[in-house]
Amino acid sequence: MAFELFCALLLALGFAVFVAFTGYRFFIVLLPVWGFFFGFMLGAQTIQALLSEGFLASATAFVVAIFMGALFAVLSYLFYLFAVALFSASLGYSLGISIMTGLFGFQLEILTWIVAIVLAVVVAFAVLRFNVQKYVIIIGTALLGAGLATAVLAGGFYGVNVLQFFENPLQILMSQMGFWGWLVFLAVGIGGIIVQWRANANFEVAAYENRI
Repeated sequence: MAFELFCALLLALGFAVFVAFTGYRFFIVLLPVWGFFFGFMLGAQTIQALLSEGFLASATAFVVAIFMGALFAVLSYLFYLFAVALFSASLGYSLGISIMTGLFGFQLEILTWIVAIVLAVVVAFAVLRFNVQKYVIIIGTALLGAGLATAVLAGGFYGVNVLQFFENPLQILMSQMGFWGWLVFLAVGIGGIIVQWRANANFEVAAYENRI
């Protein structure tokens, strides 16, 4: 592995661990970044499911992905409740995609997309309805950091494209990375949840008012 690539992997891995263990404290800063990333993935996967094509296989998919990413990033920056709902929805959506493709073996087609969207709406509604966003943010950022750390290692040592990993993380973990992939994901994810839970017992993120 070239020295430059090794340094890049270390930086990316360090950022992933930072998100996993301190995500709640820096949630406000992370919101627009995550909004863009989730919007980009959702846009690309929506076109993939609706048009039955490959992931980012057309100019339409790129345009829709970039548009949705930019829209979600701006809305996340402007509206705190939207950002929390979007973050929660992204967890439900990711869970739906992982269950349908990783456990049941479905492709990312219209049925998979519908299930993921329904779970996204249900999770977002439940989080706002029962006011449990603090705990969802802690768990979500810990798992996000764990997923990013695993994706970095998958790209550096297994040659997996990072976008492909986030398109279908459970399938990549099961089919290509095996024991070591699960070990990294669970160690970073569970460790991040425990550390954040204890560190933020008496700390609350200051919700901002609408910025327009």
